[in-house]
Amino acid sequence: MAVLQQWARLSEKNTKDFIRAIQNDIIASPNIHDPSFGKKKSTYIDWFASGKPSKTIENVMRNSVIPYYANTHIHPTSTARYTSASVSNSRKTISRCLNAQTASGHPYEAVVIFCG
Repeated sequence: MAVLQQWARLSEKNTKDFIRAIQNDIIASPNIHDPSFGKKKSTYIDWFASGKPSKTIENVMRNSVIPYYANTHIHPTSTARYTSASVSNSRKTISRCLNAQTASGHPYEAVVIFCG
């Protein structure tokens, strides 16, 4: 979590350094190997549909989510309740960060929908 806190501080101070820190955290090979054409630089361009994994986010998932993960429709178990609470907290955090807040009297004006 220390890296996430460092990113939060960076985001408030210097946008370029913040973006560079995220770029450096991406898990990706800088090169592709093609038997026909040899070693070439890899350029990933499909960031809209899916992105490359982040070392920091993957570590959080591996250490804090996956060990306790369960399907959310099995509510009697503590792991399912943990997963449901994690999804709910994530949705609230993402809504706040994206300023996707609901307006008074309009409870469905802005929503965060997880897919995949």
